[in-house]
Amino acid sequence: MESVRHQQLFEASRPQLLGVAYRMLGSFTDAQDTVQETYLKWHQADITQITNPAGWLTTCCTRLCLDQLKSAQRNRMQYVGPWLPEPVRSSHLNQAGESITLAETLSTAFLLLLERMNPRERAAYLLREIFSHDYADVAKILDVSEATCRQLVSRARKHVQSADKHHRVPTDKRQQYVQQFMQAIRKGDASQLGAMLAKDVELTTDSGGKVQAVTRILQGQEQVLSFVHKGLMRFWEPCDFAFTDINGQPGVVICHQQAIHASLSLCFNEQGLIHAIYITRNPEKLMHV
Repeated sequence: MESVRHQQLFEASRPQLLGVAYRMLGSFTDAQDTVQETYLKWHQADITQITNPAGWLTTCCTRLCLDQLKSAQRNRMQYVGPWLPEPVRSSHLNQAGESITLAETLSTAFLLLLERMNPRERAAYLLREIFSHDYADVAKILDVSEATCRQLVSRARKHVQSADKHHRVPTDKRQQYVQQFMQAIRKGDASQLGAMLAKDVELTTDSGGKVQAVTRILQGQEQVLSFVHKGLMRFWEPCDFAFTDINGQPGVVICHQQAIHASLSLCFNEQGLIHAIYITRNPEKLMHV
């Protein structure tokens, strides 16, 4: 009977644990593993001594994420080419209990923004601003004073505010623009593509060195347009495009010979022009799309 209660209490917190872990780690696979490790520790705990099960589980999961980020930072230094968060089809996230509001914080652009924060800032911001925990609770989870916790959240909030000018385009418009972008690639229409790109557009391809891809971030309309026109249009000519929601945003899965070749998502500026293009080609990161 006690085992059943253990399971019920854990399952009630699983969606939030998975949401915190994915945003912390940028990897859905690692997030699932972390949540499972949290469950194992929970199963070994004496719940009769735990007055706040949800708080205990959130503390355990967050601290496991912080530990994992230490080794992740070392691994990132050895990563070949640019790194992008692992793309996840939104249906997986919906199953994890994500609301529309929370889904907005799952975009590739937002996850990359979190990457600019140090791990404690990231954890403090997510727990306080996204999952609405009290400062006192967040301070206990991070084992810092409440004053320090407020400073962490304040610094993180400034990072977000400085980059908040992007992805303000309504969802229906984003879907329309994504389809127009892929249509221009299919047609080989460089002029249409040029009209859709912001002057400071960036293109990032994550291959992890496992497949052929650009190993640097392309910056500016000229560089990006040249690569898309001379590269993607030729590479993707025999491919099929499947439009779907990725990370809570309209995206595309590119398939070739019944195998997933890449995933693509776009970030738009306030004028509705493409500000960033994110392409994931690392085969290890495509299992959830």
